[in-house]
Amino acid sequence: MTIGRKKKGNGVLNNGAAGFAAAQKDSFFLSTAKARLSSLSEVRPERVRKAFERVSKGFYDRPAVVSKIADRFLEEMGID
Repeated sequence: MTIGRKKKGNGVLNNGAAGFAAAQKDSFFLSTAKARLSSLSEVRPERVRKAFERVSKGFYDRPAVVSKIADRFLEEMGID
């Protein structure tokens, strides 16, 4: 860390084009994250309660359930 350098305005070090490119990348990441977040379905408390109940009873520890979850995960990731 260099002693004596101060952050300017928005907390980004003033280092020209590299700083601008980093700020653009951060802005793109933030806008993409916001768009993805807004497209998610709402959280339903009843489903969350049911999931907690299943975890506490060991439902997700069964090999058949683990396999099904893994298959769905790979499908979501586009890996069949």
